[in-house]
Amino acid sequence: MHFALTQSWTTYRSLARLQTWSSVLPVLLILELVRSLTFSPAVTYACTDLKTKHTVACELREMIDTVRDADSARVFPQMIPVLLEILRSGEPSFHKDTLEYQFRRVLLEILHRVPYNDVIRPQALSLLSGMLHILRHDNEENGVTSCKIVIDLLRSFRALTEELVSEFMTIFQDVFRNIKVLVEETLSEDSPLLDTNIVMPSIRSFKVLAEMGMVVVTFSQSHRQMVVTMIQTTLSLNFDVLALESPAQRKAREDCEAMGSYWAGMAPTIKNPHAYADFINAQIKVGVGSDDGSCNPEPSFSDGVLCCVYYPWLWRTIRLLWRATYLGSPSTVAGPSCQQHSGSQGLWHSILCSCLQ
Repeated sequence: MHFALTQSWTTYRSLARLQTWSSVLPVLLILELVRSLTFSPAVTYACTDLKTKHTVACELREMIDTVRDADSARVFPQMIPVLLEILRSGEPSFHKDTLEYQFRRVLLEILHRVPYNDVIRPQALSLLSGMLHILRHDNEENGVTSCKIVIDLLRSFRALTEELVSEFMTIFQDVFRNIKVLVEETLSEDSPLLDTNIVMPSIRSFKVLAEMGMVVVTFSQSHRQMVVTMIQTTLSLNFDVLALESPAQRKAREDCEAMGSYWAGMAPTIKNPHAYADFINAQIKVGVGSDDGSCNPEPSFSDGVLCCVYYPWLWRTIRLLWRATYLGSPSTVAGPSCQQHSGSQGLWHSILCSCLQ
């Protein structure tokens, strides 16, 4: 079966060299690849083993950009439901070295690369629903991608229902409630080193919290009247997360303040610096999203600055991050400079850039 499917691709590619077939074959090949991913017994070359399905998905991902606008109506209405069904029915994976993890990543990348034109409009609500399923059940990398897809869909079609908003805000609140425990587990002095091969669940992720904050900003831009009440119901959870501090960082700060100094940078007892950077980034974006939900419906750079002034903790954090990134001077700031902690300066710089976007 795998040999026959490979032979089919080879035949299509050979014919594609002929000018008369050049405009038809990309569409035929994509449709053949999509059909091969289905589970229907009527499909001659249906994939049954995961390795073959992953190979087919990678091939499909490389072909997406070749679809012309005129051919979109033939390809995407058939492709999108198939990919969404596979993502819904398949089991999430939280280990990067598994084939299931890689397969699901490719499927989401395909959906993210689809051009959101008028042909996709009838699929918008099903895509949004599918992305919320990913947010609830999948890993954090797929959760981040699903948030980006949601933002792209809302900017393109402004398609949203109260039911979808309610479902999203329920997930958002669950993520909020999980953050305190996650901070204690990953950012304490006795926290174990995180395994780089293991991915956090989407619903327990600093990265996903940050991206969901940006989704809320998009909600308030495109459907302000629909979402403003729901956003206000999450404000207490927002403040709880903004008030959180890494236990290791808190101890380093309090020790320095007891000596009359200021602590900047990351405490050397934090064993997971990338998790710490993701946490700070999430707090900043949640703060901006909270401000946007109750203030100006058209957020801008000035709104972000006002948000920082409005939330003193956030302003203090950015001020210290600026010192840690660009000064790191032992004469003005207690604690090690960022240059003394390998890789930290780039992390702080990226956080500052995220805040000023």
